[in-house]
Amino acid sequence: VPLNAGDPQFMGALVASLCLTGLLVVDAELHHQPLLEYAGALTLVLAIYWVLRFAGATNPQLYLSPIGFALTAAAIGAGHDRRLHVARGVLQIVTAAGLVLLLGTTAVQSISESVPWTYTGVLVAEAAAAVVVGVGIRNRTLVIGGGAAVALASLRALVLIEQQYPLYVVFGGVALLLLVVAAALSMMRDRVAAARGSLGKTWQEWD
Repeated sequence: VPLNAGDPQFMGALVASLCLTGLLVVDAELHHQPLLEYAGALTLVLAIYWVLRFAGATNPQLYLSPIGFALTAAAIGAGHDRRLHVARGVLQIVTAAGLVLLLGTTAVQSISESVPWTYTGVLVAEAAAAVVVGVGIRNRTLVIGGGAAVALASLRALVLIEQQYPLYVVFGGVALLLLVVAAALSMMRDRVAAARGSLGKTWQEWD
């Protein structure tokens, strides 16, 4: 029988989820299994799920974003945890999966929902945060994923603007912006070339 929002059984499931989290964390400490700590952290997402079901939430982002954030955070944490020896490729795959859920959900909603500007703005904010954090912790997957999301959000914003203003105004504005960027890069070409060479060497060392 489908359960309705506010059903006490959701709270029972929440308590069970929190107990599972506690058991995993305690077991990790008693048997020195750091991976169980991350498993316990991921089970918190299940607790969030039951809270959302109890509240009657229907927005897919509320359900998928916590999973994406948890996977991304777990992969980043495991990569910097000296107790663990997880292959870089595995961590990159888990990080990418988390970003797909986190940013991909917002990207889909920016196209399908009735308030596209809101979700486009949220996508830009999430993507920018991913890039900033990726640069800060030297994580290539975050930088690439965030950069791709920024590009997608920019294209979506361009489409939305085109729907409200004449096409020649949109392309004229884009062309003007590209000219400004090209002029700025031309004036700083020596610095850009030096920075590109240095970044290329450093990039290979990033996670």
